Amino acid sequence: MRSPVVIVSSLLCNLLLLGLVLYLGTNRRAASPITEFQSTPSAVVRTTTKTNVVIKPFNWQQVESEDYKTFIANLRSIGCPEETIRDIVIADVNKLFAARERAVSGADDWKFWRANGPLPASISKEREAQLAALHEQKRAVIRALLGIELDEELAKYNEDAKENSHLEFLSAQKRAQIQAIQNRFNEAQQRAYSEAERQGVDWKLLKAAFDQREAELAQVLSPDELREYQLRKDETADNLRRNLIGFQPTEAEFRSLFQLLKAHDDKFSYADPSDNSLPDQKSKDQAATEEQIKSLLGDTRYAEYRRATNPQYQQLYQLTQQFDLPAETAAAIFDRQQQMQNELKQYSSLSPDQQQQQLTRMQQEMESLLRDKLGDKAYAAAQAAGVEHWLGN
Repeated sequence: MRSPVVIVSSLLCNLLLLGLVLYLGTNRRAASPITEFQSTPSAVVRTTTKTNVVIKPFNWQQVESEDYKTFIANLRSIGCPEETIRDIVIADVNKLFAARERAVSGADDWKFWRANGPLPASISKEREAQLAALHEQKRAVIRALLGIELDEELAKYNEDAKENSHLEFLSAQKRAQIQAIQNRFNEAQQRAYSEAERQGVDWKLLKAAFDQREAELAQVLSPDELREYQLRKDETADNLRRNLIGFQPTEAEFRSLFQLLKAHDDKFSYADPSDNSLPDQKSKDQAATEEQIKSLLGDTRYAEYRRATNPQYQQLYQLTQQFDLPAETAAAIFDRQQQMQNELKQYSSLSPDQQQQQLTRMQQEMESLLRDKLGDKAYAAAQAAGVEHWLGN
């Protein structure tokens, strides 16, 4: 049986957490870490506003303090578990830093229809340094207050948080059911690949596991919930976000593209590559899907979509983002490069020397265009990445 002291301490901490929610939700002002954490982490001061919320017999003023260290000491004095104290302080400090980190990185709230970003290669060196400084300042604050390393503490929760991220629209029970379904699928994959060295990949087993996962998800979730879940977590949705850098799809476009591509992907997921009829079937279905996408987007938007899926364009787009260049810079360079490729085809009837002359002229033009559009620093990075040699490939 638990002792009365433990029970009382537990009740006090529960009441404390409730008070904290009310307190932070209504009385904490939006403050800059510069003012919150002034000169050094040891001089941390909490900004507080007195509250009229009183939950008897516990009174928030028993532990409240404008100084973080005093606040922590007060929590410990009433027997609040150390893990709970860490959660309270880390959540509060993270909240104070979050706005500044978003402002530096340019990251808005996550939307399922947006291409992945910002990627490490897409953040300018200056902003990367600013983010690193903010992260180090936050780590120093937590180290001074709690004597722990922030990264190590957060790592304990990252896996669960990652699996359940962006699924707030589902109940906790359904999230747990989905995780169990995904775990079974992952285990089936692992078994199949573990046996691959001895007897080859069992594609029928993998396909059956995939179909079983999809069927179980459809049983647990309503049609609307299943659609929303897939838009956030399905492999097709992940690939779509990864391949649409620079396209900036609207929510409606993303939903429609996902529906078309999901239908195509499901037909050929875990299909046996030794099936000689597979390439022809897949090619025909892909062509039909592309026609549907073109009809959906229209000629202009479809051209932008195709450009966004080109690996060379993606490389160029990330380069321009790294140096904070206008979004249209990558499109202007890439479109001109594509025009040059088409022009080269028209010179096929010329002699080899004449063809080489035209190629040299175009390479010089491309070099001039890159210098003009990118500037010295980005152009040097483009040279290192081999961007200027696209035309000759």
